Amino acid sequence: MRLRRQILSFCIAIIGGAFGSTLMAQDVSWLRPADLQQQFPWLTSENASGLTVLPVSSRISEVGFYGELFSGGLRNYNEAKNGYKWGLKGLSFYPISERVTVWGEVDYSNFRGREMTGSYFIDPTQTPFDLVEFSEDNPGNKQLENYHLAGAVGLNLTRRLAGGLKFDYTAANYAKRKDLRHTNSLMDMSLTAGLSYRLAERLTIGANYAYRRRNESLLLSMYGTTDKLYYTLVDYGAFFGKRELFSDTGYTKENEAKPLFDSYHGGSLQLSWRIGTRWEWFNEVSYRTRTGFYGDDSPSTVVYSTHSGEQLAYNSQLVYTGLRSTHTLRVVAEQRKVENRENIYDFRNDEVGINYYVYLGDAEVGERTEQNISLQYTARLDIEQELPRWQIDIRSDFDLRKRKAVNYPDYRLQDIAWWKLSSSLERNFSLGQGLFSARINLGYQAGTGDCCEDGKYNNSNNAETLTRTLDELLMRDYEYHTATRFQAGANARYSHRIGEKGVRSYIELSYTFCKALNTIYLDNAMRHIVSLQIGCNF
Repeated sequence: MRLRRQILSFCIAIIGGAFGSTLMAQDVSWLRPADLQQQFPWLTSENASGLTVLPVSSRISEVGFYGELFSGGLRNYNEAKNGYKWGLKGLSFYPISERVTVWGEVDYSNFRGREMTGSYFIDPTQTPFDLVEFSEDNPGNKQLENYHLAGAVGLNLTRRLAGGLKFDYTAANYAKRKDLRHTNSLMDMSLTAGLSYRLAERLTIGANYAYRRRNESLLLSMYGTTDKLYYTLVDYGAFFGKRELFSDTGYTKENEAKPLFDSYHGGSLQLSWRIGTRWEWFNEVSYRTRTGFYGDDSPSTVVYSTHSGEQLAYNSQLVYTGLRSTHTLRVVAEQRKVENRENIYDFRNDEVGINYYVYLGDAEVGERTEQNISLQYTARLDIEQELPRWQIDIRSDFDLRKRKAVNYPDYRLQDIAWWKLSSSLERNFSLGQGLFSARINLGYQAGTGDCCEDGKYNNSNNAETLTRTLDELLMRDYEYHTATRFQAGANARYSHRIGEKGVRSYIELSYTFCKALNTIYLDNAMRHIVSLQIGCNF
C-alpha cells in the first residue's frame, strides 16, 4: 500500500503540474496528444530519455470521460455478450524546459459484463495456462475495475547524453457475482531506466533496462451451502487438460487465494537516423526473459506449476515531414513464448503432527507461442495550424498462434493464423471557434490453420485416460479468430475553443458493426459497439 501511495502521489504531481502549467499556454492549435507520436517516433519507445526530443512548444494535455456499450454474439469464450464500460482518463506531455520533459497518464475504467462464463483470469492471453468453467450452465455477471498510473521523466544530462526513468502501474479487481464465484486482484508494475546518446547531428542511439512484475491473485468460493458440484478445466492449451472438482485441494482449492506470479527482465536498444531535413527513421529491438509460478510457496501450501519464457520485439517508424503533410510508416513485430511445467508433489505428516508438502519432480504440460507483425501507414494531408484537412490510416496485422498441451500419454497441437486489414478516412472541417471531424472505418479479417491435432505418446496404450477437453469452446475460439468477418464504422467529433487560454473541449460519438460469415459457434456472429467520449485538450 505504501508503494501504491508513493506512485500515485508522483503521477498526480506530474499530471497536475503539467495540467496547471499548460492552462497558461497561448497555443490554440488543434493538436492532440496522439498526434505527437506521429511526429516524434521516440515517443513510441519505452526509453524515457526519448522524451527530450519534444520542443518546449509541444506542451499538451487531455482529460476526459469515455463510455462504451456493446452487444452481440461475435465474442470469444471469455467475453460478454452484452455489457458496458466507462472510465476517466488524463494524459500530459510537458517539456518543463529545454533540459527536462515529463509525461504522465492516469486512467480509471469500470467494466460490467452480463451472463459470462469462461476463464477465471482477467486476461487469459497473458497466462501460461487457463482455468475455465467446465460448464456454461452457470453464467453470471462480472465486474472489472482497473486503475492505471504511469509517469516518466527525460533529462538532457549533457549536449549529447540524455537519461530517462519511467514507471507504469496497474491495479485491478475482477469478480463474478454467481457461483462458482471468483475474486481476482491484480498488480502489474513496470520500471525502465535508459540512456540515449547523439553520435552525430543526425544519428542517435539508446539503450534501456526494463523490469516487470505481474501478480494476479485468484480466490474461488461459493455463497452459502449447496449440493451442486462445480468442475473446472485446467487448460494446458487449446482447451485440453484435466477436469478438477471444486473442493479443498487442487488448482481451484476453495477459500485459498493463489497467486499467478510473473517476473520479466530485459532491455531494448534504439537507433534513430535523420535522413536529410524531412525524413526520420527510428528503430527499437527489445528482449525479455520471463519466469513465474502458480500457487503459494510455503511449507503448508502448494506451488502447482512453474513457467518460463522469452519475448522478442521490433519497433520501426519512418516519418516524412513535408511542408503541409506528414507520412508515417510503422512496423511492429513480436514473438512471445512460454513453457509451463506442473509440479508433482506429495502430502505428508511428520512425527509431531505438522503437515507439509514434498515435491517429487515436474512434467511439461504446455507450450505457447505467439507471433505478430503489424504494418500501419498514416498520411496527414493539407496541414494548417497543425490540423490536417484529411487523414488516411491503413493497417494490416498478421498473427500466428501455436499451442502444445500434454496430459501424458495424450497431447494436443494447435497451429492457426489470422490476418486483419483495416482502413479509415477522416475529414476535418474548421468552423470558426469550432472543429468538426468525420471518419469512416472499414475492416476485414480471415484466418486458417489446424484447430487441433490430438495424439498419444504411447500408441500401444488405448486405455481410458483422465484427459478432458472443452471442444465447443475450442471451436468458438477458432471461429472467433479465423472466420471471415467484415467491419464498418463511423465516427463524429466536435471540438470548440474556450476562451483565450488554448483550451479545446470535445465530444466524440462512434458506432462500429462487425459481422462474421459461415459460423456455427458464435451465436448471431454480430457485434454492435457504441462509444462516447467527452473531454478537453489544453
